[in-house]
Amino acid sequence: MTFGTLFQDWMILCVFLLVGYVLRETIPVLQKIYLPSAVIGGAVALVGGQQVLGIWDVPASFSSYSGTLIALIMTSIVWGVKINRDRIKGYLDYLCFLNTVQFGQIAIAALTGIGLRLIWKNLPEGWGLMAFSAYFGGHGTVATYAGAFESLGMGQDYVSIGMIEATMGLVCAVTVGMVIVNIGIRKGEARYVKYIGKIGSYSEKGVLPEEKRVSIGTQRVPSGSVNALAFQFAMMMALVWLGKNIFAVLGANVWSGFSSMPNMLWGILGAVIVWPILCKLHREDLVDKKTCSQISGFCLDILIVGSIATLNLTVFSSYLAPILIQFVVIVLFTIMICFWYNKKIAAHEWFEKSVFVFGQATGATPTGLALLRAVDPDSICTAPEAHGVVAAVNNLGFFWLPVLLPTLAATMPIGEISVGLIGFAVFFIVGWILFAGKNR
Repeated sequence: MTFGTLFQDWMILCVFLLVGYVLRETIPVLQKIYLPSAVIGGAVALVGGQQVLGIWDVPASFSSYSGTLIALIMTSIVWGVKINRDRIKGYLDYLCFLNTVQFGQIAIAALTGIGLRLIWKNLPEGWGLMAFSAYFGGHGTVATYAGAFESLGMGQDYVSIGMIEATMGLVCAVTVGMVIVNIGIRKGEARYVKYIGKIGSYSEKGVLPEEKRVSIGTQRVPSGSVNALAFQFAMMMALVWLGKNIFAVLGANVWSGFSSMPNMLWGILGAVIVWPILCKLHREDLVDKKTCSQISGFCLDILIVGSIATLNLTVFSSYLAPILIQFVVIVLFTIMICFWYNKKIAAHEWFEKSVFVFGQATGATPTGLALLRAVDPDSICTAPEAHGVVAAVNNLGFFWLPVLLPTLAATMPIGEISVGLIGFAVFFIVGWILFAGKNR
């Protein structure tokens, strides 16, 4: 891809973002259900594109932006954050919460996979695990797990099954997730969006009244030296570059697994290293958190438009019936953990964290961010920050899952189930003992 094609893609993405904004401003129901403009614009691009109406072609490259921009978004979340006791507590309850979902999905995927195979005998052995890789992981993780099954000589159906499930998960994350968002807002569970009851107030449409307007950033360096926005952007990109190269060096000299760490961790690692150094040198004022958040929010809107516009609606298979049954069971389980268990243990922003994890654990991180945008339009919530920290811990602590689970599914299914049940029980119980009843 040349810079010219990238520029052209971004022109189209921005046009659809503006289309989403105009539609949200003019169609009251879109305001009433709290749909962000980026989601609306992405849906317009999808419906008018080659998969549905064929009015225009949606560039295939749109789907690649989520996997790239997520690195910058996660960098902004951690960069410039002062860690304190409350934040650490928020990370710990989120660690228990996220891994309760993760290992619970492993157990349910394995159990339902074995049970449904008694009815649909043509299902490949160990196919149930693909549901976990698709819903909790996404399309990219599907390829990893399917490759593991293929390396074991199990066949190639796993890719098709996983891609169907990952696509269904994305659609579910947006549709069911927005229903949950609206219910939560109307019940007063959201901290940063309040249900006003009628359309037309400043928080829902139009231009902000003058008394509600705030600056989107502060200039920290002389403009004669460097543009303020360019400086903040350059620092964030440098952090991503630093983290990427550190992982590459560690992968070459310590453990090869470091080389395959997801790019969402690159900038986080860079920020964790550089921020304390800046503080020690008393140069932390160089970082303007508001500007960094605005850069992140811009990338997030572009990411959402591209992700929604390229949802795959054409993947079908003869395995659709058992996949649907398994899908319903896993989604119901995820809803229960997100909106019952997490409400019991979360020390702060329980609804925002639950919305984010539901979107991530049924679709992907971008869909979790899209749902979070609906309940946190000003990017105040710490859920993405907690997710970045916990994801780093999980990638280091559970790097063995993509290797062990397919092997167990193919050779000893009871072992696959046991891993899921033990992990679920440990994180569920630890979270309950440490946090339940102490937060309210």
